[in-house]
Amino acid sequence: MNSANEDAIELNLLYREFSEYFVWSIKDKMWSYWKKKRTIGRVVTCHPTEEERYYLRLLLMNVRGPKSYKDFRTVEGQLCSTFRECVEKQGLLHSNNCLIGCILEATSYQMPHSLRRLFATLLVYCNPVNPRELWKQFEEPMSEDFKLIPNIGRKDIQFQVLNQINDILHSMGVYINEYKLVQETIRLSKTAKEAKEVHFERTIVVSEEYTLLYKKLNKDQFKAYNTIMERIFSYRAGAFSLMAQEEQGKNFYIVLYLYLYDRKVI
Repeated sequence: MNSANEDAIELNLLYREFSEYFVWSIKDKMWSYWKKKRTIGRVVTCHPTEEERYYLRLLLMNVRGPKSYKDFRTVEGQLCSTFRECVEKQGLLHSNNCLIGCILEATSYQMPHSLRRLFATLLVYCNPVNPRELWKQFEEPMSEDFKLIPNIGRKDIQFQVLNQINDILHSMGVYINEYKLVQETIRLSKTAKEAKEVHFERTIVVSEEYTLLYKKLNKDQFKAYNTIMERIFSYRAGAFSLMAQEEQGKNFYIVLYLYLYDRKVI
């Protein structure tokens, strides 16, 4: 369309603006000019860790009138080997503007804990020019859940948010103090010092559906269940071999896990 259609060439649109002016005809299998102009264009979101997909999205959101993938990857007549190289040569990574747009878009549908993880990911993978500027601009939406805690002060809220971001960064092999978001030194929490897999397991939210599986055990399963639990809580070693159909076996192991999980044994 951008290379053959006169309207598209004249409008010189961004990818997300295209559906505001043109509509796809299933019958004719072609694009035609959209007279109503009531459509809101969208581009599917993607995570910065998806690398080339993420950089392609940056190009789609910032480059007007592209004619092909090759056209996307061409900067000043030079064909780039990757979308990242193209983004870098266009200077899209040399300011915080794209990262600000990324977080700003996420604030419309992401929960605060997800925003904190996104923020940490951008720090690690996108090397923002001014991390402190990003922090100041988005500290509030990243803090919304902590504000619901009764009798908590602003300084404590900030500490909790920074502490969680630091834990996330720690799991990626870096520390928050490297980015100088605040003047104070943020130390690792007790949670961060644990193995992240253990912390993940301990924070799993168990649905009511799974907690009711206990009532579905048959006579033989219930007998095996009690025998295994008796061994565990009497601190006696033992090995057990169980035969069951695939779904029954899966449910049995879930019941075992949930019981032990609920009692902080695992």
